[in-house]
Amino acid sequence: MASLKVYTRQDKAAFLNHLGKYDIQINSDDIENVQKDGNNKSYFIVHNLDEVTIDKIKELFRGHPDMDVTTLKEMLRRMIREELSK
Repeated sequence: MASLKVYTRQDKAAFLNHLGKYDIQINSDDIENVQKDGNNKSYFIVHNLDEVTIDKIKELFRGHPDMDVTTLKEMLRRMIREELSK
């Protein structure tokens, strides 16, 4: 199982409803709401997702101006590359 980090302006209920319209069912207990990060942005971490669901969510929000969807594995790779380049 994997996790996604989702930057969005929506609240948790709106986010779940939006996914539900596209037949993506996620338990609200699997969503961790993070109020602010280092960039002063709020986001969700969605846990316990399989690869098919991750691909659906990423495809759904691809190119959406108010959404940024990243797997935690991708975030770690990016951070490691940045540190190694220093």
